This record gives sequence, C-alpha cells and structure tokens, in this order.
Amino acid sequence: MSRLARGLRFGLRETWTTIRPSPLTPPEILLLGILLILGTAFVFAIPIGGGWDEETHVIRAWEIASLQIIPNEKPRNELPFPAIYWNLSYRRPALIRPVDDRAFWSEFIGVPIGDQGYIYGDLKTRSVYSPALLLPHAMAMRYFGMARQLPAIPVYFASRFLGLIAYAGLAWLAVRLMPFGKWVLAVAAVAPTAVFQAATISTDPISNGLGLLFLAGCLAIATRELVSWREMGALLLLVILLFMAKPNLAPLALIPFLILKPSRFRIKRGYLALALLVLALGLVEVGGWAAIGFPSLDNPTDEVDPGRQLLSLAPRPLFLVKLVLADLVANGISYSTQLAAEFGYEYWSVPIPTYVFYVGALLTAVFADNAANGPQPRTRFGLIFVFIAGYLATVLSLY
Repeated sequence: MSRLARGLRFGLRETWTTIRPSPLTPPEILLLGILLILGTAFVFAIPIGGGWDEETHVIRAWEIASLQIIPNEKPRNELPFPAIYWNLSYRRPALIRPVDDRAFWSEFIGVPIGDQGYIYGDLKTRSVYSPALLLPHAMAMRYFGMARQLPAIPVYFASRFLGLIAYAGLAWLAVRLMPFGKWVLAVAAVAPTAVFQAATISTDPISNGLGLLFLAGCLAIATRELVSWREMGALLLLVILLFMAKPNLAPLALIPFLILKPSRFRIKRGYLALALLVLALGLVEVGGWAAIGFPSLDNPTDEVDPGRQLLSLAPRPLFLVKLVLADLVANGISYSTQLAAEFGYEYWSVPIPTYVFYVGALLTAVFADNAANGPQPRTRFGLIFVFIAGYLATVLSLY
C-alpha cells in the first residue's frame, strides 16, 4: 500500500510537471477562447431552465448545496426548493416562446431567492448521478445564494458560470496532456452542443470533461517506455475521477488494458494488479453510487425492470446486433447532428452553416494532426473498441 500511495503522489507530481505554467499551444488557445468567450455569452443568453433537463439538475444542485448528498432523501417540507427557479423555467409555460430580455432583466435581476416563496410539495429530481458532477454549481448556490443571500438570478448565472469554468479547466488539461491529436480533441471539446451544455446547469459538462481527461491521460502514459509505480498511481487517479462521471463512460476504463501490453509493466504482475484495482474501484464508485442514488429515481411504472430487459438480450446476441443496427439506420443522422450542434430540446433551430463550419473545422483538425506523429496501431484498435463499447453502453442504457 505504501508503494501505491507513493505512486499516487508521483502521479500528482507528474501531472503538475506537465501542466505547470508554460506557453499555451494553439489548440489550447482555441479551446479556452471559444469556451470563455462564447460559453460566457451562452450563460446569459440561454433562458432559465433552457438546457437539457436543466430544471431537474437545478433541484439536485440545490440539494447538494444544502449538504444533502443522496437525491430525494429529504421530502420538500424538510428541504424546500426556491419557487422562483421553477416558475421561471423555460419549460413551464404551455407554449414555448421567446423571452423578452429587457423585461426579464428589469423585473427579476434584483429579486431575492425567496421572493416567490418555496415549494414544499412533491417535487423530486431526476438527476441522480454522482454529486461530484454538480459540485461547482452547488458551490455557487451555497456561497452566493445561501451564505451571501444574493438575488436569485445572479446566483443562477454564477452557478452556470462556475460549471463552465470547471469544464473549461478539465478540457484544457486534457488537451495539454494529449500526446497527439490535440487539434481534434480541442475541436471536439468545443462542439456547439458541448459549449451549450457547459453553459447550463447540468451533469454532462463535468462528466464529459472527466472523460476527455481520462482519455488524454491514458494516451500520455502510453507514450512511456515502462509503466512503473508512478504511472500506476497516475492511472488509478484517472480511474477514480472517471468513475465519478456518468455510468455510460465507465467502458473508458478499458483503454489502458487495450493500449498497454502486460510486458510494459515494470512491477511484477502489474497488469493484473491494475485490473483488480480498477475492478474494485468500479464496484465501489459506480456500483456503490448506483445502489445508493438510483433507487431514488421513480420508475414510471412497476413493470419497468432495466435489469431484466438487458438480461433478456444476453441469449440473443444476433437480435441485439439487429437492434443496434436498426437504431443506427433510423437515428444515426439525428445522433450526428445532435452531437455537433443542438440547443436544448430543439427549442431553437440551428443554422445550417453551423454544421458546415463545424464539420469543416473537425476535418481540418484531423488533417492538421495527421501531419504529426499519430497513435500506434494497437492504440487505434483500442480506441475504436472502446468507442463501440461506450456507444453500446449508452444505447442499451436508453433501451
């Protein structure tokens, strides 16, 4: 255990050595420029509750700010929710319509959080993921809202902005650690959809940022000739962070085992030891939180049983393949456009040039990175395999 602790300490030291103050590279400048300029504009331009499931994430962030870690643990009569955030949510009106910015700011900019009262009824959150994913937003609510008693709308925008900063930091660190493909990673991290998500109160930005960081960190470690205690510690630190993300990102934990050969581990049986430690962390973090948090999510009907649904597919692999292919044919184009650019629940249409410019930027990044040293064939295979595994995990979770 002492060697493992030293490995974790060496991993942190190595990370600092990599990210310590030095000139920003062009991909980093692009990433930070878009996120801090365009993302900040989005923070204030997107209506209250206009993000994906934003209103339910706000309830969860308020719970965490109140130091309630388990979702829906306390009924609303014990932990009331500010009615102003619910009443002003973009999804509440029967007809979605544009927001009059001048009237909104003049009417609500100085309104206290409790001005419209609190909701004491049966209001639950559907956001039951790891509390780490809403920690920046909850910190803003606790410090500016509960402690400082600032008006409701500035607190809301401060919560969004702190989440944006957290995503920008994770994405920047990922680009800095990336040994190759920096342009591709930077452009992917600033897709219009990603910028929109980062500017709202949501679990997705931090989750995506942790995924990017894990990918870049693993690839950086893979460039080392040997994997010693130092690299083992860094990998375990990355795994700990990864398992705080959404469960569908858990397949990324396969990356180090696919791109690193057992013979590259300096420690005897290091490959096996790493696998066992990652498995244990997965059971504790992913499995443990699933057992704690997900039971608080109400099923729409007692007949819904995701476990039995997935088990029913196990003896029918060909049917599963057919199911996935049929989904790709039916929704593949929609998935691609959503990945590139979609704002909320299609409340606002995306101009066609947005897709053209973004696809052009992505292709340009691919060609720019191909001029440099790229990944080895083993690494390419590992990344493709994990991409497929992650896609299947996401699709099957929806199924």
